[in-house]
Amino acid sequence: MGDMTGINKLISKALPGDIILLAPEDDMPESAKPEKCIIKADFDTPFELIEYAMSHPFSHYIQYKADTYTDELQISCNMLSKRSNFKLDGIIENLKGEQFERYKIDDVHRFQFRCRDDVGKIEQSIEQCLEALPRNQVTTSAVPLIIDEFMTNAIYSAPLGVEPEWDNVRQRDNSEIVYSGDRCGIVGVAANDEYIFLECIDPYGTLVPQNIISGICQTYKRGDKQVLRDDETRGGGIGSRMIWDKCVTFGINVIRHNCAMVFCVIPYRLSLRKIANHPKSLHIMVSGE
Repeated sequence: MGDMTGINKLISKALPGDIILLAPEDDMPESAKPEKCIIKADFDTPFELIEYAMSHPFSHYIQYKADTYTDELQISCNMLSKRSNFKLDGIIENLKGEQFERYKIDDVHRFQFRCRDDVGKIEQSIEQCLEALPRNQVTTSAVPLIIDEFMTNAIYSAPLGVEPEWDNVRQRDNSEIVYSGDRCGIVGVAANDEYIFLECIDPYGTLVPQNIISGICQTYKRGDKQVLRDDETRGGGIGSRMIWDKCVTFGINVIRHNCAMVFCVIPYRLSLRKIANHPKSLHIMVSGE
C-alpha cells in the first residue's frame, strides 16, 4: 500500500497535471487549487478525518493504508477529471470500469422516485436485488436505513428554496408531496463479493456538502442527544452520522442547480461495530457554481 511508485504511475496516467496527491503534513504548492488536491490520510479514527475535513479546503480524503486505497484513488481521479458524465450516470455506474479492483461491479440497478410513497417500494426492490447476499445486520438493517435517509433528504430537503410549497413542510411522513413537473430522483444499488454500493441522486443540486460534514462533526463533539435537543439544528447531522458509521466510503457530488448525488460503500461481511471504527474515505465535488 505504501508503494508510491505504483501510485505515481496511476496518478500520471489518470489525472491531468493540476491534480495533486498530498499528505496532511505536506504544504500545498502555491500553484495548486485546494479542490484539485487529494489527501492521502492515515487518521487513527473516523472523527479525526471529519475534523480535519472541517478545517481544510480539500475535497478528497483517502486512507492510504486501506486495502482499497487504489480504488479510492481512482474514484477521486474520475470525479476530479470529470471523465464520466456523472450527471447522467451517477457515480457507482463508473465502478464498472476495468481500472477498479476491490470495487469493480458488473451491474447497477436503478430506481426512480418522486415522493415519499416510493421509499418503501424501492426498499423492497433493493432487498430483492441483494437477496443472494448473507442476511446480517448490514443487509437487513443498515441498507434500508441508509436508503431511507438518502431518499428522505432528497424528497424533503433538496427542493427547499426551489419549490415554494416545500418551505413550510417539516413532517417527514407527509406523503402528499411530489416532485413537480417531470423531475425525478434516482436510487442506485450494486454489489460484489465484498461490498454494497448505494447512491441517491436528486434533481435539484441544492445540497451543501460542508453542512453535512459539519453536522457529522457536531455529533462527535456534542453527542447525539445534545444535537437532538438543539432546536436550532433540528437534529441536523444525526442522519448523516448514521450513514457515516455504516460505511467505509462516503461521497457527495453536487452540480449546482441541477442535481446532487450522495453515495456510500459498505463492506457487508464486517459487523456494524467494526465498520463504525473502520478507516474511512471521503469524496466531495461541487461544480456549476
